[in-house]
Amino acid sequence: MKKALFFAGGWSGHEPLEACEAVSSALEKEGFETEVTEDLDLLLDDEKIGELDLIVMCITMGEITGDQMKALSAAVESGIGFAGWHGGMCDAFRSNT
Repeated sequence: MKKALFFAGGWSGHEPLEACEAVSSALEKEGFETEVTEDLDLLLDDEKIGELDLIVMCITMGEITGDQMKALSAAVESGIGFAGWHGGMCDAFRSNT
């Protein structure tokens, strides 16, 4: 079974948790196992990240540490899919675009 990890957070006006729940439900209907979290430290868990097929970002105007960003970049470079939409992707981390 494919696995997707959704990161939610940031500006509440985009309703990140509700948006992630809606999209994760759609992926579950397509055969994905999904998890929604607000904990970017999960990016530092090599074992967990290594099991993923997809990372979905739904954070607007959030903060990410240098180590978290390095781990996210490494995950994508390794071939894990990376997706998002609107401000939850394009404006996820203003201090680290």
